[in-house]
Amino acid sequence: MRSQFKAAARRAAVSALLALALFAACVPPAAITPVITSALAATSAETVAILEPLGFFGTWAVRCDEPPGPQNVFRTAYVSAAGEPGFSESLGAGLADNIYRILDARQDGENQLMLSIELNNGIRQQLTMVVDRERLRVRTLTNRLADGKELVKNGAVAANGARTPWLTRCKDETD
Repeated sequence: MRSQFKAAARRAAVSALLALALFAACVPPAAITPVITSALAATSAETVAILEPLGFFGTWAVRCDEPPGPQNVFRTAYVSAAGEPGFSESLGAGLADNIYRILDARQDGENQLMLSIELNNGIRQQLTMVVDRERLRVRTLTNRLADGKELVKNGAVAANGARTPWLTRCKDETD
């Protein structure tokens, strides 16, 4: 039922955006912006509705009791004040965090997530993650750039063959 609702909502959003494109030449931009914003908000709300029941939001790390570092990435998944889902990855002191915007999410089976993401406002990627709800952990299985280049395949980093680590859910202050 949820997938039918999601498909219908997407069709409605696409139809609305196509109609806007057809009439954009005749309508001032200020009149179009609120409609586009509401279509994006609907997509964000649908994405949050998929991720939230899986316990996706919160902080994850290889070792929660140690500081972030290149071998101990801290991933913090959140919903922004504007209602947009995303996550950041901290690689440690002196290194810039990576900021990911979640553009879309699909649940594939009981424990897999397929995410369309944008890294640092520019690099689009398709990510598949496995979610182990019993052990409160997640792991990246695939990561593919928009051009098709695979960064992670079958849970291994393409560049060096290293297995992607399991990230465990850290205790949040509210836990």
